[in-house]
Amino acid sequence: YFYPEGGGQPSDQGTLNGALVIDVQTRPADRAVLHILAAPYQGEAFVEGAVDAVRRMDYRQHHSGQHILSRALELAANADTLSVHMSAESMTIDVNRIDITPAEWAAVEDLANRIVFENHPVRQWFPSPEELAALATRKMPAVEGKVRIVDIGGFDVTACGGTHVQRSGEIGLIKVIKAERRGATTRLEFRCGGRALRDYRTKNTALAQLTTRLTVGIPELDSAVERLQDENRLMRSALNAARDQQAAMEAETL
Repeated sequence: YFYPEGGGQPSDQGTLNGALVIDVQTRPADRAVLHILAAPYQGEAFVEGAVDAVRRMDYRQHHSGQHILSRALELAANADTLSVHMSAESMTIDVNRIDITPAEWAAVEDLANRIVFENHPVRQWFPSPEELAALATRKMPAVEGKVRIVDIGGFDVTACGGTHVQRSGEIGLIKVIKAERRGATTRLEFRCGGRALRDYRTKNTALAQLTTRLTVGIPELDSAVERLQDENRLMRSALNAARDQQAAMEAETL
């Protein structure tokens, strides 16, 4: 029931008979799922597990959102996903383009959120070898045996073992909040659902405070900051000139 860390996705957390589960790992030797507890377990052999639903939903939103965003990057920006990193602090995708334009970023976000708003079903299953061979998948891992496929309304079909939503509408807003060049690649940071809401709330609060302190509207904020920077440069120049004049007068007096 607890998802073990893997595929770039952190593990579930929760409790087993009240004992805190802080990590879940798969043992390489026999693929046994190991539940790491905060303290030695003292309970019964029969355990009742409770998965942290808020954490699980957060990663479901972001893992499904990443699938949609990666496909949107392919279609709207001709950018292929190279790697993905998920954590409680950030969600990032590395792509193979360094020159994505602002118009392309907007097109990527528009396409990704359209798929969310259309509320497509998300199918997760193990196809037969014949069915798998006929699927037009975005990404296939180099593994033997059964392969789990995640299909988001036909928009993105890819092999994945992570946790996902049941319909794309559960993801909520998908928003790219930062993109930076890293060598020959671009790393973008994005947020979905609850994290996107909290990010918007924080930034909106900061924006409201700035506009109030500067007594300007949001459209005038950029020019107001530029004006303050210009005034600050002039004041620094005048201050340096005054200091030079004072030093010259003190030297003459001495």
